[in-house]
Amino acid sequence: MILARRFLQNVQKAGQKSRIKLEEWRHVPRGSALDGWTYHAKGIWITPPHAAYPALTLIGSSNFTRRSDRLDLESTCVVVTRDERLQRALEEEVAGIREFTSETSVEELDGILAEGGWRRGIAVRAWVALVSSML
Repeated sequence: MILARRFLQNVQKAGQKSRIKLEEWRHVPRGSALDGWTYHAKGIWITPPHAAYPALTLIGSSNFTRRSDRLDLESTCVVVTRDERLQRALEEEVAGIREFTSETSVEELDGILAEGGWRRGIAVRAWVALVSSML
């Protein structure tokens, strides 16, 4: 959450808030009991200016961190296409994922971090400070 918050703060500072957003995928509302499974994914779909559908996506499971770059054996394939059928399929993929997403903000992330009280907030921030140099 802290790294996501920092990312959104940097987006705001760069004046890119209208172009870049961060969405959270959840299949149950926050605070509700999970039904026994979770899902973790990250994705990038790029729709060029004035285009209707994504023309670029990444396929794979790479983490884009310094630690991952040095230690993990992961593979990512970059797909760039002009094929409208494939572009529509990419758009359908994004629509399916977004069915359970909502945009988040610095303020919302602050609220989530505060949910556990000040002790949890300090512990989380200390942990992130400790490991962020490895990311």
